Amino acid sequence: MLSLRRNRFEAALERLHSDLPVKVRLKRYDKVLESIDRLKQRFSAVARHYEVTVEKADTGPNATAVRFKRRPQYDEADEGAGAYVLRTSHVDWDIETVLRTYWRITDIEATFKSLKSELGLRPIWHQLDRRIAAHLLIAVLAYHAVHLIRTRLAARGIHKCWTSIRASMRTWVRITTRLRQTDGTLIVNRQDTRPAAEVARISSAAGVDPTIHRTRTRLTS
Repeated sequence: MLSLRRNRFEAALERLHSDLPVKVRLKRYDKVLESIDRLKQRFSAVARHYEVTVEKADTGPNATAVRFKRRPQYDEADEGAGAYVLRTSHVDWDIETVLRTYWRITDIEATFKSLKSELGLRPIWHQLDRRIAAHLLIAVLAYHAVHLIRTRLAARGIHKCWTSIRASMRTWVRITTRLRQTDGTLIVNRQDTRPAAEVARISSAAGVDPTIHRTRTRLTS
């Protein structure tokens, strides 16, 4: 990510330089400086890594060149970009166990975040102990249901996070149609859509028959 931003910042500076001799392009010295300031704000994560200078014409208000170079003190910092340190009190664990435990915790947190949005469990306004306990109970029960589904999917070779599973299953819905006849009778029709191939694969792995397409029609006055 850092390298990508650096490349884009350099490309923008090079574009400013190459546009200077072109007609109807930005070339006034003060405007070029303003454009560079905007680029530094846009690429603030990498702009401090560069020394940018703008050369001005001996006569006239225009700029003649945009020069930039990397600051050497940031080269060493780039080598550690994207790295992080995990600290644990379990000194008897090997590296793989520490990493897998960390990944598992991250996955659990992401699942709880998704579930709380789906179940309307946040923001949390509870102040009484019994309501806080009920809130936690619902969240834990929901996670157990998700864990059961994902365990079944993993046994069939489907290793997806809960958010990806929900996104894949989004097209499998039940459609309700209501039609009022001239005599006042209301026709209510409910029909399940046919699942796509990926949806059918996930539902089968989770223990749900994807071939069930229920159609229910009832009349009400």
